[in-house]
Amino acid sequence: KSNHLSNNILKSLCYYCITTWILWIVASTIQQTSRRLTNLTYILLVLAYSLSMLLLALLADILGGIDIRIVTIEYMNKYQLEVFLLANVLTGLINLSIKTIYTSHFISMIIML
Repeated sequence: KSNHLSNNILKSLCYYCITTWILWIVASTIQQTSRRLTNLTYILLVLAYSLSMLLLALLADILGGIDIRIVTIEYMNKYQLEVFLLANVLTGLINLSIKTIYTSHFISMIIML
């Protein structure tokens, strides 16, 4: 029963992931993606990116047999303040060292990874 549930979640997640990437591609032909404006194309990009990461985590869980979600959730719950502070410091370093408004889409995606 657990395997059947994982397959259903995997299929749904694949569908939503592909759909949001397609919607982002279509929307980006109409309007440029802008983090500063937080427009529809940016929201679709973040949603597609987040769904892709969830899909990769689920695939790693199914294929590897290691429950990576539980380990990650336990770590995040245990060290919430440290993770938050580290994320803010890293974001600040990126913003101070790179003029993000002038970076290309490719470099922006590399930075997000």
